[in-house]
Amino acid sequence: MKKFFYLCIIVAVGFSLVSCGNKNPKNEEAVEQDPYYSSSMERSAADTAAIVQLATQYLDLLKENKITEAVDMLHEVDSVELKPLSNERKNTVINGLKKYPVLSYTIEEIKMFTDDNTELRYVYEFMPKPEGADNLPNTMKGLIGFFRLGETWYMTVPEDKVDPTINDMKNAEYSSDNN
Repeated sequence: MKKFFYLCIIVAVGFSLVSCGNKNPKNEEAVEQDPYYSSSMERSAADTAAIVQLATQYLDLLKENKITEAVDMLHEVDSVELKPLSNERKNTVINGLKKYPVLSYTIEEIKMFTDDNTELRYVYEFMPKPEGADNLPNTMKGLIGFFRLGETWYMTVPEDKVDPTINDMKNAEYSSDNN
């Protein structure tokens, strides 16, 4: 029995020496960067707080059925200019929000790709779930675009975002003209 015990100890010590004997540095693979995220964009807690505050204000207005006031917070990007929504686009957004009102909402995530391509995703309840209708969907997912000029964030309608590889929006100007 003693021989078996000594044999087990020798084998255990042998395995530990072999496993610790390889002192070569491990080949660490470089983490591939998501091509949508700009490594040059500085992201801060203040940016996140500003985005959440704007989105919360917007969604709270919708929840209070102040649709026009909420939509007045939205902007669109046209070529190299950030401006309020055109009357046509504003009416389209208002009509969509009237069909699917916000009764409650939950902010799910923020994707800060670049200054002119940042998204906040949320889920909202647009109708109460009838009793006994567990499989009846009563929520939708929503998306708010954000665009930063200088230190100020603006909410945009996501479909109107400009491909950042086509236009340099760093020198964009804000226009208060309403079409």
